[in-house]
Amino acid sequence: MRNLCLVIVLGLALVPQQTRTARRTVVSIQGREFLVNGRPTYEGRTYDGVKVQGLLFNSRMVQGIFDDRNAETRGRWSYPDGPWDPERNTREFIDAMPLWSAKGLLAFTINLQGGSPEGYSRSQPWMNSSFETDGLLRPDYMSRLERILDRADELGIVAIVGFFYQAQERRMDDEQSVMRAADAATDWLVDKGYMHVLVEVANEADNAGFKHDIIKPTGGAVRLIERLKERSKAMVSRIRRASRRLSTRPGSCRAIAGSRLSSTRTIISISASHRTTCWPRCALIRAGDTSITG
Repeated sequence: MRNLCLVIVLGLALVPQQTRTARRTVVSIQGREFLVNGRPTYEGRTYDGVKVQGLLFNSRMVQGIFDDRNAETRGRWSYPDGPWDPERNTREFIDAMPLWSAKGLLAFTINLQGGSPEGYSRSQPWMNSSFETDGLLRPDYMSRLERILDRADELGIVAIVGFFYQAQERRMDDEQSVMRAADAATDWLVDKGYMHVLVEVANEADNAGFKHDIIKPTGGAVRLIERLKERSKAMVSRIRRASRRLSTRPGSCRAIAGSRLSSTRTIISISASHRTTCWPRCALIRAGDTSITG
């Protein structure tokens, strides 16, 4: 299957650190390598004679915020000692994360619409989505996601956040709902100030299960990515303007001058393959650029 990956560095938001949670982990791209906190991943390492420095091996953990609103299928996920509990699922996920880090895991994927909890399922009647069908965010899902992303940041783990999964995307009302959901999720990530997050707009975007053209590589996928890039740039500009207004208020100059400025970098990608990591052969688009290099 052809590997399509467009990566957009959406920009830097400079805001007073006291207005945001201090972040510890930064993922970035230099040339064809991933860097975590300024250092290449797997620095100097090879495997079977092949250089692996700069790659980003990751574990598929897409069900970390899973829930099921279908009463007919919810019982499938019951625990041996009790009914299904999405909060317990997330707590146990977070409790396991230090062990993953200790064993050397640098990244994991998590999806706002999960995946198939039964593997390759012919039908997927369960209802698992961080979005309402009209594209609005569900606070319960985003609360669980925030806890996971915060812990990953503390541990130095990169999180690859997927927006759409084909079996659940089909439940969205229309393309406007899909765009509304993508906008809302992007805004949420930027507003939280995460610097250790990569975004996969659609998992296996060329899967025939996707319904809406705006997600398909042969349809509007690039247009959706450009939309998110421009939206992010606008949001960054608003944050900067707000920061400047704060700096001109009486009594605020000392606080700002004495604070360090934090940077927010969010990377948006769309994958059309069974492999989330598509390096080193990717196109890199920087916010404001019209050229594509790679």
